Amino acid sequence: MIVIGLSNWITSFDLSSKERIPRISSFSSPSTHSSTSLMKEIRCVVCGDQGVGKTSIIVNLIKTDFIEVVDHCLPEVVVELDNNLHLIDTSTLNLERELKKSNVICLVYSVADPNNHENIQNWLLYFKSIGINNPIILIGNKIDLDCPSYSLHSDITPIMKQFKQVESCVESSAKLSININEIFYFAQRAVLYPTAPLYDSRLHTLKPASAAALSRIFKLCDSNKDGLLDYTELNAFQMKCFNSPLSDGDLRDITQLVSQHSPQTISTLPDNSIALTQLGFILLHTIFIQRGRLETTWSVLTNFGYAQDLRLKEDFLYPDLHIPPNSSVELSPQGYSFFTEIFEKFDVDKDGALCESELEELFATSPGNPWLNNGFPDTTLTDEKGAVTLQGWLAQWSMTTLLDHKTTLAYLAYLGYEMASAHENATTTSALKTTPPRRRSGDRGALQRNVFLAYIIGAPNAGKTSLLRALLNKPFAGGGSVGSSSGGSVLNAVNAVEMEGGEKYLVAQEVVDFADVAGGSGSVSGKHAKGKPATTHLPHLHKADVLVLAYDCSDATSFAHLTHLNSIHNLDGLDTPCVYVATKSDLDLAQQRSDVQPDVYCRRRALNVPIAVSVQAGETAGLFQYICSVASTPLQALPRQRRGRNVVNALSIALTLGAGSIGILAFLARVYGWRSPTSLLLSTYRGALLWARSWLTHTHTRTKGKLPSGFAGQLQQRGAPIARGQLLCGEERATTANPILGLGHEDMWTLHGLWPDRCDGSYPQFCDNSMQLHNITSSLLAAGETDLYQAMSTVWLDNRGHNEHFWQHEWNKHGSCYSTLKPACQADSSESGSENVDTMIDYFSRILNTYNRFPTYEFLANRGITPSSTHTYKLADIKHALKEAFGYAPTIKCDGGGNKVHEVWYSFNLEGPLVSGTLLPREQVSADSCSQDVYYLPKHQSRNKHSASAIPLLLILHTSALFLAQFQP
Repeated sequence: MIVIGLSNWITSFDLSSKERIPRISSFSSPSTHSSTSLMKEIRCVVCGDQGVGKTSIIVNLIKTDFIEVVDHCLPEVVVELDNNLHLIDTSTLNLERELKKSNVICLVYSVADPNNHENIQNWLLYFKSIGINNPIILIGNKIDLDCPSYSLHSDITPIMKQFKQVESCVESSAKLSININEIFYFAQRAVLYPTAPLYDSRLHTLKPASAAALSRIFKLCDSNKDGLLDYTELNAFQMKCFNSPLSDGDLRDITQLVSQHSPQTISTLPDNSIALTQLGFILLHTIFIQRGRLETTWSVLTNFGYAQDLRLKEDFLYPDLHIPPNSSVELSPQGYSFFTEIFEKFDVDKDGALCESELEELFATSPGNPWLNNGFPDTTLTDEKGAVTLQGWLAQWSMTTLLDHKTTLAYLAYLGYEMASAHENATTTSALKTTPPRRRSGDRGALQRNVFLAYIIGAPNAGKTSLLRALLNKPFAGGGSVGSSSGGSVLNAVNAVEMEGGEKYLVAQEVVDFADVAGGSGSVSGKHAKGKPATTHLPHLHKADVLVLAYDCSDATSFAHLTHLNSIHNLDGLDTPCVYVATKSDLDLAQQRSDVQPDVYCRRRALNVPIAVSVQAGETAGLFQYICSVASTPLQALPRQRRGRNVVNALSIALTLGAGSIGILAFLARVYGWRSPTSLLLSTYRGALLWARSWLTHTHTRTKGKLPSGFAGQLQQRGAPIARGQLLCGEERATTANPILGLGHEDMWTLHGLWPDRCDGSYPQFCDNSMQLHNITSSLLAAGETDLYQAMSTVWLDNRGHNEHFWQHEWNKHGSCYSTLKPACQADSSESGSENVDTMIDYFSRILNTYNRFPTYEFLANRGITPSSTHTYKLADIKHALKEAFGYAPTIKCDGGGNKVHEVWYSFNLEGPLVSGTLLPREQVSADSCSQDVYYLPKHQSRNKHSASAIPLLLILHTSALFLAQFQP
C-alpha cells in the first residue's frame, strides 16, 4: 500500500506497539480506544471523469469481486457501522446536489490515462467554485494497467501541496481488489480525524488552535501543578483517553522519541524518574500527526470535550440538568470538594488566599475569570490585601451556581472536574444538586437549602450598598461600592452566615433599577425623564428567597419610596417574604413623610416592624442571620398571611365574649335583683380580654416557630427605628414632639442606662456581635418576664415612644460589653439563642433594681427642689441634695446652652460580677456641663417658654473603673 499524506510519507507502523497496521477488513477505525465518535453519519461522494471506475470501486466493495459490466450510476449504498458510511455514486445529474451534502469526497482518476491526471486540478477548482471545502481523497485507480508516463510523486504530490483539502492519495485496482477497503477507511478517517484543523502542512507545525487545546489538556493533567507530567499523571491521562494503562516501556519509548528532537521535552525528577514537559507533550502529538496517527490526537481531544472546530462542545460545557419548578441549584459536596482542592493547588504561597496572579494561573484553562465584569473580588470575602480567601472563593461559586448554574457547569469543564474526579465517568452535573421545590404559602417547615437569595431594595442613599459591605465584613465606606454587574443594574455580595445546624450562604443583590421609576427625594414618578411610561427592568423578584426593603430612618422621604414601589409593583403579592430594615440608626431619627409610619405599615401586613441597623456603628443586630431564618422559614414574613388574621380573630373573639358576658350578667342581675353588678361585669370582661391576649400570644408564637441560632426576639414585632442620638433632642425637635409620648410620670425621672467606663473616660461599645439581639419585648414576654417588661415600660422610656429600639440599642451597645454576663456564665438551655436572652434579662433586671434605689425626684423634692418653668436653681444646691442621698455628688448634664438640667450620672465601683456583685457609690468621673443657675423644667413644659426642653429627665447609672461610661445620644 502506497499512500501520500501531508508533506512526507505516512509510515505503516503503530508508534506505541511497533506492530504493523493490520490490513483493514472492516470500516471501523483502527483506533478502537476512541470513546467518542464525532459523527454518526458520513456521506462519501465518489466522483471523477467518466470511465475511471467509480462504480466498479463501490461494486467491488460490496461484492468483493470485479464485474465487467456495471450500472451507469448506483443508488446510494449504506454500510452500517458505528459511523454509518453512505456511499454516493454520481453522474452529471446529481453531482452538485450530492457534493453539497457530502462530508468527504473520493475523487477517482485513472493512472492509465494522462488526461485524467491533468483533469484533477479542474475538479478541485470546481469544488472550490461551488463552495465545497470538505476533505478529499485522491484515488488512482487501474494500477493493474501499465502507464509509464504516470508518477505518483511528480503528478500528485504538487497537487496535494497546492490544495490543502486533499488529505491523502490511494492507488487502487477495482479489477484486482487492491486497496478497496483502504480507500473508504481513509475516507472515513478524513472525516473523523481530519488533518486540516490540527496541522499546517506548509509550515510542518501544529496550528495555533490545536496547540492551544493540547496545552490546556497538559495543564489539566498536571495535577500537582509542577509543569511536568510524571508517570502517575501520564498514566491517568492514558486511562482517561484510551482506557488502558501506560507501561514503563511505553513511557520510556515516548520520552526517547521526543528527546531526540529537543532536550527541553523531558525533565528529570528528584527521584531520577523522567517526566514530560509541555513542549514534549505537544511535540509528541506533532509526531503522531506527521506519521498519520491522527486518530490518537483526535481521541485525546474528543475525550477532553473538543469538537472538530477545536472548540469545546456545547453538550460538554452545558450538559442537561433537570431543574424542577421552584427549585434552585447548589453545589453538591463533590462540587465544594473540587473547588476547595483547586483553590489549594493554586494557592502557591500558601497564605490562604488567591491573589491576582494565582487567579490568572487558575483560570488559564478557561476563557478567563467569569466575574471580571461583576466587580469581583469585591463581591465576596477577601483578606486585607484584597486576595480571595477560601471562604470567599466557595461563597462566590455558591452565588454563581444559584444565579447562573450553566456558568458553573462550564467552568467545571474548563477547570478539569472530570479529570480530577475520583469517580470513573463522572460528569460535571455530579458537582451540582437541585433543591426541593419551594412552596412559600404552604411551607411550614424549614426549606432544605444552603444558599439563599435576597434582593435589597430601597431609595437612593438608603444604605443598600453599606448593607452589602457589612455582609462581607468590609469596613464602612460611606457610599463605597461592591461588585456590579456589567449592566450596572445589580450589585452583588455573598458570604457564609452561621446558623443553627450549619453554615448557609446568603447572596444579596442590590437592585438599583428601581431608581428608574423613582423621582427625586424618594418619591416615585409615573414617567421616566424622557416622558415614557414607567417600565420595569427588574430581576424576576419572585426568584428571591427574601425581599429586604431598606430605608434611611434619618431621611424623612426615604420610606415613602418603598410604599410607592409596593403600590406600583405589588411587592405584597409576590408571595415572597419581606424584611424591612431601617438603616443609619446612628443618626437622628426623622418622622417619615408617609401616609403610614413604618412600624404601623409593617404591622398592617403582619410583618415584623423594621429592624434598626447602623453599619457605620457596627450595629447589625443579627440582621443577616434573621434574613437567612426568614428565607428558611418564609411563612413568618409573608405579607398578609394567617398571622395578621389571627390578630383580628383574637380581638373579635375577646370582644364578642366580653360583650356577651356583660349582656348575660346584666340580664341575670335584672332577673335576680342584683344591685351592684358593675364589678362583676368588669371582671368578666377583663378576663375575656386576658384570655384573648393569651390565645393571641400562643397563636403568634406557634406561627413564628422556633428561635433561630445566634439571636433571639423573633416572636413578636418590633417598634419603630431609633437612632443612637435620639434621646437628647435638639432645639428643632421639641416643637414637634408629642407632649404625652414616652415621658413617664410627672413625679419621676426616667432611666437612661447602665454601662461600663474606663478610668481615662473612654468606654468600649458593641463588644460582642454574637450577643446582639432585637425584638427585646417579645424575648421578655416569651421568657415570662411580664413584670420586668411592665417596669421597663414605666420608667425606661424613649422620648419619642420607641422604647423597643431604645432597649435594643442599650443592650447591643453596652450589654454586650459586660464580660461577666457572657452566655457561658448562664445555665444550660435547650433553646438555641436563649443564653443571650437570659443574659439580657439579668442585665435589665439589675439596672431596674439599681434605678429603684435612687428616686431622684424624691431626693430633690425633699430639699424643696421641684420642677418649674419660671424659677431657676443653683447647680450647687441640686448637687448637694443628691449628694446627701447618694453619698457622693453625681455628674449633672444640661442642654440648651447649659441652663436646663437634662441628666444625672451616678457613678459606682463594682465588686464582683454585675448580676450578683456590689455597686459601691463613688465620686463623679465626668465633669458637669451646666451653668451655675439652671432650670429644672416640668416634663411637659413647652419649649416656647425660656427655650425649655420638653425631653424626659434621665437617670444615668454610671459605673467607673471596670465598666463603660456614658451613652452618647
